[in-house]
Amino acid sequence: MYNKIYMAYNKIYMAIGLLLLCSLIQGQCLAKQGQTYPERIISLSPIITENIYLLGADSKLIANTFYCVLPEAAQKKEKIGTLIDVNLEKIIHLKPDLILATELAKAKQIKLLKKMGIRIVQYPKATTYDDMCTQFLDLADLIGKRMEAERIITSAKKYVLDIYHRVSFLPKKRIFFQIGTKPLHTVNNQSFMNDYILFSGGINIASNESSGIYSRENVIKNNPEIIFIASMGIASDKEKDVWMSFPTLDAAIHNRIYIIDSVSTCSVTPVSFVNALKKIAQYVHPEAFQSN
Repeated sequence: MYNKIYMAYNKIYMAIGLLLLCSLIQGQCLAKQGQTYPERIISLSPIITENIYLLGADSKLIANTFYCVLPEAAQKKEKIGTLIDVNLEKIIHLKPDLILATELAKAKQIKLLKKMGIRIVQYPKATTYDDMCTQFLDLADLIGKRMEAERIITSAKKYVLDIYHRVSFLPKKRIFFQIGTKPLHTVNNQSFMNDYILFSGGINIASNESSGIYSRENVIKNNPEIIFIASMGIASDKEKDVWMSFPTLDAAIHNRIYIIDSVSTCSVTPVSFVNALKKIAQYVHPEAFQSN
């Protein structure tokens, strides 16, 4: 069995190497063709802003939203509103040649900007880590940073494989991941956050739910061994106290209810996903990381 696993991992690493080689060749071809890229970019999403900085293209970013606070340098960029509602006059005055947005942007405003001849690219919500990486590569293609993106993704996926390899032979833990309250809100299999659970050696008790709304009764019925609560200020501590009050809940009995930072977990790049995954995996299977 171990020999088969070793051979499988060898194939994965060979595929990664081939992917990187192909990207280098593709990048050289594009350079030879003299392809031009946008020079005045506006980002309407904190994640898109972080990805632009991660790709080293921040000099082309002329404006972003009030919620774009990471990295710290992003706070100094011109602000044009939020990811949902923007200042149209200000955007027009800045003369962008590309606006990057999410599906949350107001359709009416997007339509008006497109009518004015401004190029707009909207990204849907990533439902898996692979989705996230694909969107990152698409962004890199738009701004001429494909080779940088390939290197980043290759490195990040190696870390993800390493974490998964550490926990894959250990018993799966039943996990409930709370990201909101009133109503109680969780992660299903349509969120990239579900991959935190899968890759850390867990089973998401709410994986097959049609929406993120979940009841306490169902949590108690499915009796998770571990509960994660995304930080919500004082509400997080109160939620933890509520869960600890259930005497039959495995997570409460064994004191395995953890509050984790919502910013570094719920809103991530392909690289910060790895950092969050490692922290979560260490909570789920601390025995797998004792040597570190």
